[in-house]
Amino acid sequence: MWRSITFSFRNIIRNPGLSLMTGLFIFLASLMLGALSLVARGIDEAITKVEQGVILTLVLQPRATENEISQLLSELNATPGIASATYQSPAEVRELLKSSTDPSLSAALDILPDNPLTGQIVVQASNISAYEQWLSKLSDGAWSGVISNRNIADYQRVIEVLREQISQPVEWIIAMMSFILATITALLTYNTVRMVIYTQREEIGIMKLVGATDWFIRAPFLYQITWIVFLGSIPSAALLYVGAVIADAPLMSLLPQFSLAQIVIGDFVYTYITIVAGLLFVSLIGTFFSLRRWLKA
Repeated sequence: MWRSITFSFRNIIRNPGLSLMTGLFIFLASLMLGALSLVARGIDEAITKVEQGVILTLVLQPRATENEISQLLSELNATPGIASATYQSPAEVRELLKSSTDPSLSAALDILPDNPLTGQIVVQASNISAYEQWLSKLSDGAWSGVISNRNIADYQRVIEVLREQISQPVEWIIAMMSFILATITALLTYNTVRMVIYTQREEIGIMKLVGATDWFIRAPFLYQITWIVFLGSIPSAALLYVGAVIADAPLMSLLPQFSLAQIVIGDFVYTYITIVAGLLFVSLIGTFFSLRRWLKA
């Protein structure tokens, strides 16, 4: 094993041009696939943030009792996908309107002797699909005696459009680019190893004559490709992280608490290592078939 590893480094040093060309392609392939995966993951995370920011406001009937309101809050908070449901009294609703609307409405509320507003329940979901259950209940009139109106923008359709027009096409692009780059990687390593073998054909012939096994001849080339893949992919990982850190500043101004750098770190095992492992696998496959053809010859 140690002799095979020594021979693999010797092959890299003896063929610097081929090793550099293969390593450069591995660098570009891993960087491209890593960037596309990061974009796809960032889009999904951004859509999730939008989902979590959707607020459903349930305006209560003036005749709603405290028992009914408490029962409604309990049922909302027990619903899967609902992050929180809080009750706002008529006085709190009035203060919110006075502080967030135009001065004329604030003045009108001050003139009225009695508060004409009713209480409301503000619902925030961790997943927008959790609203579907409650919107169907409201449509069926299940809580018509407690809720007089609801206020929610058509965010669900917007999110569906984002997933259909942005997220899904990016996933298709990643799949297509993965297939193309995997094919090119296999062909490149096949031809690289074939050229290296051609320059060492006399040494390999002597090794065969003195009784070297096929696996002893294969091992240095397999190790060589492994080192090239790792050495080519490590700089791309560092560059990808630096790019994510630089992109965080403008992105956080649009989406607070959204960090591409954290996504790179959190998904490193599931995305980037998977990409490198895939490139290594196809590289070893190309190397194996190139050696197989030569050894048969």
